[in-house]
Amino acid sequence: MKAQQRDEMAALRTLIAAIDNAESVDDASPAPPSSSEHLARAVRGLRGAETVRRSLTERDLQRIIEAEVWERDAQAERLDLLGRVEDASRLRSEADVIARYQIPAD
Repeated sequence: MKAQQRDEMAALRTLIAAIDNAESVDDASPAPPSSSEHLARAVRGLRGAETVRRSLTERDLQRIIEAEVWERDAQAERLDLLGRVEDASRLRSEADVIARYQIPAD
């Protein structure tokens, strides 16, 4: 794999992780009912303790993408000031990869 492809894969993995985190359920959601006399808060049955993940709108996805691009650009600027030009360039490259997934405005 070429270095640029590795950087592209890293950028996409972090974008997917950010989306996955946004889909997670709040800690404030109610716990599943207790149905086992042997284990507290245990739930019987296959997938009995799973919760439904949050659905994201296109706007939610757009905000996540924008935040990921902004974070990389801001960090790249800081790295430039520190003289770490190669690291800054890598982050800008990642930002460009992620920016390709922005949803076009109507």
